Amino acid sequence: MTNPKIRLTPKENKELRRRLRSRTMAVAEARRAQIILLLAQGHSFGSIRRKLSCTDRSINTWKQRFLAQRLPGLASRYRGRKTHPQ
Repeated sequence: MTNPKIRLTPKENKELRRRLRSRTMAVAEARRAQIILLLAQGHSFGSIRRKLSCTDRSINTWKQRFLAQRLPGLASRYRGRKTHPQ
């Protein structure tokens, strides 16, 4: 089983760095950008896990979503808790 490497276009690299530096971007979005940038630089899951205090599952989730959908895949899918009428 091969582990696909992340290769960024110059435009993607610029956008991910912008997200990482942004003061108005949600922390979770900046963290996703940092995960992808570190993967593209060749860092291992263990290295990223230690640096960002996250799980392998989290790293893999964002890696797979980025590989499948590129930058749009890093958007949060969380839409809040549904409320049920009583």
